[in-house]
Amino acid sequence: MEVSVIVPVYNEERYLSDCINSILQQTYKDIELILVDDGSTDRSGKICDQFQANDNRIKVIHKKNGGLISAWKCGVNEAKNDYVCFVDSDDLIQKNHIRDMVDAILKHNVDMVISPVNKIEGDKLSPFIYSLQDGLIENYRDQFLSKILTDLDKVTERKLPPNRWGKLIQKKYILKNLKYVDDRVTYGEDLSIIFPIFCDISSIYIIKDDNNSYLYR
Repeated sequence: MEVSVIVPVYNEERYLSDCINSILQQTYKDIELILVDDGSTDRSGKICDQFQANDNRIKVIHKKNGGLISAWKCGVNEAKNDYVCFVDSDDLIQKNHIRDMVDAILKHNVDMVISPVNKIEGDKLSPFIYSLQDGLIENYRDQFLSKILTDLDKVTERKLPPNRWGKLIQKKYILKNLKYVDDRVTYGEDLSIIFPIFCDISSIYIIKDDNNSYLYR
């Protein structure tokens, strides 16, 4: 099972190499890495090209600046695999991030896997605490979907985190819901794609924190 990893890039030369290396050093090697350079004016585009020259799993797309949404849309449309995960260019992923999400897909045949998330604060990591325990969410549509859409308190408690990254998602659900996503949105962009996907999927698995977290800067 090969996974498409999409990284939207815009003027992140300070953190970009660390981000890309964290993806290339995954214990799970069957990946396609798509770096979408959204019209960067710093060295980010050149850094992407340098990595591409040394690893045939990498595909670099240089495009006119259009914003974060247009960049990850471009990446999704270029992805060749059935499952997609996103990594932002100033963030990192721990070494088992993709492996453990793939294992959950293969074992439980779910539509989405959610990984642990830790925030980078200097040299320390502090976990984002979700109110849901790890494991398979039973009867997802009956028990949780209505709460996601109607109970604002549960949203702010991150009962199901609405971020685009830190997840492994079947690409067909992303493509189906792109019509709801306006490129002009510049705040809370992930909500416009993740909430429609939450409405369509029928199963979610949440993995344990075990050197597999998404590291949010």
